[in-house]
Amino acid sequence: MSGRRRKQLVIDEQLLKQKQDERLSHETLLTFCATAELVATGKLIKYSEYYEHKNNGKARLEELALELAVKLESIRTSYQLFKRDYGYYNFPENLSKEELLEDINGWIKDLKNRGISKEVIQLYLNFSNLIKGFATIKANNNYFLQYDQKIENSEKNCNDFAYALMKEGKRCDKIMDEVEENILKTGTSKTYAKLHKVYNDYDYSDDMK
Repeated sequence: MSGRRRKQLVIDEQLLKQKQDERLSHETLLTFCATAELVATGKLIKYSEYYEHKNNGKARLEELALELAVKLESIRTSYQLFKRDYGYYNFPENLSKEELLEDINGWIKDLKNRGISKEVIQLYLNFSNLIKGFATIKANNNYFLQYDQKIENSEKNCNDFAYALMKEGKRCDKIMDEVEENILKTGTSKTYAKLHKVYNDYDYSDDMK
């Protein structure tokens, strides 16, 4: 194998890893947005494709706020690591930073109108600062973790957790395979978020109280 061919293979491997990391980070970003939308509006609309749990209308606001706090940590870590490794952070092709910030500002307005606690609103402010490129400290989730104290360490809960980990692993594997296939076909890979058009203003659900 010539040195030129060997160099090309190395470049391809680097591109593959970068695009896989990018796609996984985008998926993390969009799953956060789905929960953020649900907490702020009581509905899954624009980001509904990225909410991985069944929402039967019975989830309490406190439980969803805990979920949001955990997902904030995931995207904070993913965002900062990607920027450290590659020197930049871009967004899905059809979701600009400006559009995302507009959504965040709308959610914050909704939360304030509903009288939601400042601790929950702070999660959205932290996410906004992250998107703007400001340094975002590790979230203090103690306020939210109190909601989780009554969950029993039962066999069912353990099995549910194990299943969730297995499902997440399979999802990541599928994404990485898709990126590799796209690069082989086209030489690159881009994320196009599966977004639903919002025709009317968000309204609220009476189920989350």
